[in-house]
Amino acid sequence: MVYRIAPLPGTFMLMSIMGFLISAVYTASGRLDLSWGFSFAFVFALMFIASVLSITPTFPRELASKSKK
Repeated sequence: MVYRIAPLPGTFMLMSIMGFLISAVYTASGRLDLSWGFSFAFVFALMFIASVLSITPTFPRELASKSKK
């Protein structure tokens, strides 16, 4: 079975990194409660993992078939 992963834009990765850093800094400084900070950081980490998984190598056969369509 071949999994097809939808490509995500680069801004998705950028927002996940920024969101994780901001939530981590706000939690460490005490501006954000620990449970909320962990929750936000966890969601942004999941977003980052999803964006890394969506970076898939393209094989020449797939490029040739896409250009013919």
